[in-house]
Amino acid sequence: MEYLIGCILSILPLFSPSSWNTQDAMDDTPGYYRGDSVYTTSFILNATHPQDSAYTLCFDGVNQEAWVYVNNDSVGYHAGGYTRFSLDITDKVKKGENTVDVRVSNAYNPDIPPLSADFTFFGGIYRRSYLRITSDVRIAQDGICVTTPVVTDKEAILTADVEVINPHHRSYKLKQTLVDADGRQWVLKKGKVKIHNPHLWSPDEPTLYTLVTQVVDKKGRVLDQKQTKVGFRYYRFDPDTIPVVHDSTEARLSAILLDGEPLEFFNKDSFSYVVPLPYTATYEPVLTAICLDTVARYVVNGNSIISTSADGQHQQTYTLAFEVLPKMDLFLAIGQSNMAGRAPYDDVAEPLEDVYLLTPNGSMEIASNPLNKYSNVRKDISVQGQGPHYQFARTMRDSLPDRTVGMVVNAQGGTSISIWYKPGTTNYDLTIARAKKAQKWGEYKGIIWHQGESDVTDGLSNNYATYKSRLQTMVSSLRTDLGCDSLWFIVGELSQKDTHQTFNEVVIQQIVSYISYADFVVSTGTSLLSDNTHFDEPSVQLMGQRYAEKILEHVYPTNKTTALGEQQCLPKAEKILSNGQMYIVINNQKFSLLGQTIY
Repeated sequence: MEYLIGCILSILPLFSPSSWNTQDAMDDTPGYYRGDSVYTTSFILNATHPQDSAYTLCFDGVNQEAWVYVNNDSVGYHAGGYTRFSLDITDKVKKGENTVDVRVSNAYNPDIPPLSADFTFFGGIYRRSYLRITSDVRIAQDGICVTTPVVTDKEAILTADVEVINPHHRSYKLKQTLVDADGRQWVLKKGKVKIHNPHLWSPDEPTLYTLVTQVVDKKGRVLDQKQTKVGFRYYRFDPDTIPVVHDSTEARLSAILLDGEPLEFFNKDSFSYVVPLPYTATYEPVLTAICLDTVARYVVNGNSIISTSADGQHQQTYTLAFEVLPKMDLFLAIGQSNMAGRAPYDDVAEPLEDVYLLTPNGSMEIASNPLNKYSNVRKDISVQGQGPHYQFARTMRDSLPDRTVGMVVNAQGGTSISIWYKPGTTNYDLTIARAKKAQKWGEYKGIIWHQGESDVTDGLSNNYATYKSRLQTMVSSLRTDLGCDSLWFIVGELSQKDTHQTFNEVVIQQIVSYISYADFVVSTGTSLLSDNTHFDEPSVQLMGQRYAEKILEHVYPTNKTTALGEQQCLPKAEKILSNGQMYIVINNQKFSLLGQTIY
């Protein structure tokens, strides 16, 4: 076997993972061999290898005792079959051939747990084993300890302690960098870093970061490095759902779980629920529960959960009905306060039947005002009112009786485009996270946008060139992240105040000249509330109507014929030149410029 000279880290495999119980543990004869076996191998060290190198034997799993020898000298002993270990053999190796012998035993030993189990105690070196060759200044085998003392939706703090082995007390520095899946980097200072809007780990989106740790000498040469996978996640204990007091008469539940996830908006005093499922659902979720009293017990009977108190004298039944919703036409409504809505909604407070609104946990419910209530960037719920998205949704529903409308509303008052326009900015990241949750319910058909009041003054200095460039970036990023390069984007004029005139003329009315699949709605005929900032109720309804008319015009044309009768998301096309002929490739199919399929 050989290894590469000059690498920061050299790995020399030793023994192939194996066990001597692969046959006798599975045959028809009772029992299996539990005793000793010896593994033997050798490796060669070239004379050109640096003299300050360190040599470490690493074993990821040996069951269950191991005595290790290098060149017939004992270098260590390890007990326990389910923990990995390493041994420094720097003082035992030599140039040329070196031998490694490992005596392994899986014999019963009352001092080594587990003593008995319902599985076979397979004997052998059953996981990876290797020789790790590094500088003598190096990171210990399990020498990186990562903690995340603070994790929220908006920020996370990561700390990383590193154990460095440095037998000769040489000078070195630690360099640590956190890298996300898109290649963005954060440099740790004194083993600590804060990142904004972390991508949280979940079973649905198991997003991981990579922590790169390097040991560097005074000349900047990397002596050793390791990569550590890191995920950000948080949990909390809620006194309203976690049982803390024993009451022998208590039969209510503190939570209902669907496939292990808490039922959203559960109330221990509400006993009947209708749970929506996406159109792709093929089975009903598995029901489990948590009793309010730790001694109480429950049983699942079909779609009912029956809980019985500890004294056996009280019962409570919770019933769930599952409803598979049709595929939805989804719309994303974003921007600042005139999209969030500040108009009163007393006369339109009733649920908007057949229109659905995305909830915080990614489910759907019948929409009702204020539609911006579940925004993960909004201001206080007390200021949320009726916005143009309400009339937009109602008009879309009434105009498309054979379709189901789904709304994702995520607006925040007083915000500049600087926190909206690209991945890595606060509102973009939070919004796209919600928008993606909705995709299991249907397909996006359009985005409506109303924003600009916070950028009117600053943008005048360069005639809004920066704003327009950022708007282009935002639209392009949204389309990429939502998987539709032709997703229609409709912007709304700001109010008719004199201070908004230039912005409306330069940015809004010229939208078609710098963004494809885009259009705008005018604010002519609108009026403001007494705050002289926000549209009043007739005006938000007028703007919503206009947004809907534009979407209907472009996405659901009544006077145009398409293969499917509506505007479809276009897949990315790639132009290629082959044998002097130009072709277009769409979804791995090749087309000539005449539209003929080429096989």
